Amino acid sequence: MKVYNFDKKLLDVIFLALPSKFTLADLGDPNFIDHDASLVHDDSFFQVEPFKVNKTLVAELLSSAEDIEGHSGQVLTKNTVARFRHRREIECARDNPEFSMRALASFVANGEASFVLQGMGDYTSATISVEHTRSFLVDERIPTDFRPSKTPITIASVLLTIAELQIRAWLS
Repeated sequence: MKVYNFDKKLLDVIFLALPSKFTLADLGDPNFIDHDASLVHDDSFFQVEPFKVNKTLVAELLSSAEDIEGHSGQVLTKNTVARFRHRREIECARDNPEFSMRALASFVANGEASFVLQGMGDYTSATISVEHTRSFLVDERIPTDFRPSKTPITIASVLLTIAELQIRAWLS
């Protein structure tokens, strides 16, 4: 995954967690990779297409972006993403009678959020611009001006960011 500069050990762990055989349909299986309280997708309870982007959720996520010194334009930060993830979990638990957020699903959800900030965004500041967020998550395109981190994304950096996101969510 040179596009995002993942460390080989991180990729080994990710692929080790996958079953030896799986289909694309498995990716939409609840509590495998698909999970409730996604940043930009409805819970599978409410829809047939688990990977269809909910543009209202995207707009709400992007509206939480902040102006941060040193960045041109608004960015999503660990704080904004953690607060939004926390809000999504509360809303989904309230509205979805089959809501589930087991430890693995929580780990995957926060791991995805970590990847958005570190892999798709600026690794050093753990931020991502509104424009890049929209391009990656809505348009499903790598932005033309995207540059991967010079620092490989490691198991340690992902685990640290997951922990930070969870702590920031609990404190929000």
